[in-house]
Amino acid sequence: MPPQIPFDAFVTLLVFLVGVPAVVLQTLPGETRQLLAKRAGHLVMDAGLPFVAAVALVVGGGLAARSGAVEPDVVWSSTLAALLLLGVVSGVRIIRRYGRPESVVRLLEGEALRRIERTGRPDEELLHDLVEFGRHSEPGRGREWVLEALHAQSERTFADPRYSGDRLEDLIAGVVELVVSGNDRPSPRNLSTATNILRRTLRALDKARDETFKQADALHAIHATSRLTQAALSIEPEASALRMVQALGVTGVRHPSTSVAVSQVLYGMAVTALERGKILIAIAALEHLITLLEANAPAEGELVADTLGAIAHFWAAGPTASAFARDRLARIEGHLKCSLLPALEATELHCAHRTLFRTADRVRALRKALSGDA
Repeated sequence: MPPQIPFDAFVTLLVFLVGVPAVVLQTLPGETRQLLAKRAGHLVMDAGLPFVAAVALVVGGGLAARSGAVEPDVVWSSTLAALLLLGVVSGVRIIRRYGRPESVVRLLEGEALRRIERTGRPDEELLHDLVEFGRHSEPGRGREWVLEALHAQSERTFADPRYSGDRLEDLIAGVVELVVSGNDRPSPRNLSTATNILRRTLRALDKARDETFKQADALHAIHATSRLTQAALSIEPEASALRMVQALGVTGVRHPSTSVAVSQVLYGMAVTALERGKILIAIAALEHLITLLEANAPAEGELVADTLGAIAHFWAAGPTASAFARDRLARIEGHLKCSLLPALEATELHCAHRTLFRTADRVRALRKALSGDA
């Protein structure tokens, strides 16, 4: 009597092949399940192909057994062993592919990069999914995977010949949100990666091909550094904040059309850092402001107001800082379009109109002190 086909064993292994993805999904965090549910095609492929292969093995085994070329016992034993191996390999692959947050991020990153190859810009939906996934992760390594994926997308966008300087607004907003969202202190590692993305965006201006190249992404990056610096001032070390200050200063000098936006951010950095006792960062921001003013001599308007406003805060910070402020005033005086006292008066009015009342008060006090000296 010929040996019977081991249906029970086959059915058990086939059910195992189908059930592994479902079991893996149930063990994942809620946000991961939601993310994968939007891309069920990946799971269907990863679960469907092994199942199809398993069915092919069973059919092939049946044909081999009926042909009589091989002993049926050998056929079914070999088929069961192959199915078992296929099930184990499939289960391990699915767990490695979907069971870890890093793997899920890499899956989305690969899809995002392929879309950039087709369209020349990051996909809005994928960016949203990645940022949301990162927001539910802990600061540090969990968000670093997402930031690295955003970094890879920005680099691919920069490398695309169709890039025209205005395709990364959503990506830059996502980078900032990942670093500053939540109540946890930002991770130095996350800040460093975010800083690299923004600095690279600013450097893209250096390779502008012609007058059609836009500055939109650079301007978004300039304003994003303001929020990231606020986060950087709350942690040690201060390397990320200093790198952002330097990148801004270089951008403002190399690209005069960005100088007003840069000066506004540098002014905010200098004042905030001074208030928080981060003197090194405050001085660095002021020095870059002065360099920017000197590069645009004879200077007037926003550049002068931001620089004199920052100096007024130093002047009010104590005797030593006041001496430092007077030295900087002497340095910039010859680079102003008008003399120093009228410039201070214009700065006071400018700050009052911008509702920077504390700065306006300090500029007035500085002007009166210099008037008394005169």
